Amino acid sequence: MIVRNGKVLLVRRAGEPFRGCWDTPGGFCEADEHPADAAIREVREETGHQIELTGLLDIWIDHYEGRTTLDVHYLARPLSQRTVLGSDADGAAWFAPGALPEHIAFKNTALALTAWAGGDPSPVHMRGKE
Repeated sequence: MIVRNGKVLLVRRAGEPFRGCWDTPGGFCEADEHPADAAIREVREETGHQIELTGLLDIWIDHYEGRTTLDVHYLARPLSQRTVLGSDADGAAWFAPGALPEHIAFKNTALALTAWAGGDPSPVHMRGKE
């Protein structure tokens, strides 16, 4: 999650699944790519932002297109000011903790945003899909 001035940057998904819903910039690791490196790359591809990772927010287990996934949510600060959308997004906006959008793409994204907005004191949770 990219955080600037107390607000998180979310992108509106341009494709399925959950087209038109809000999500954190992210995606899959390439072969032999560390999750932190994947996070930095995916943010750059989807938003144009160079970022610096500042911490680990949460980790969740999920299922996506018949595969089990490990959703790793980092905290980051942008090193650039301008958002330039990639093809995966058709919009982007900064949201305050008390003003998050209603339509969040994935359950684990909603859980991570809740943890961020509520200042959850425990930094890492392992949760199964409910």
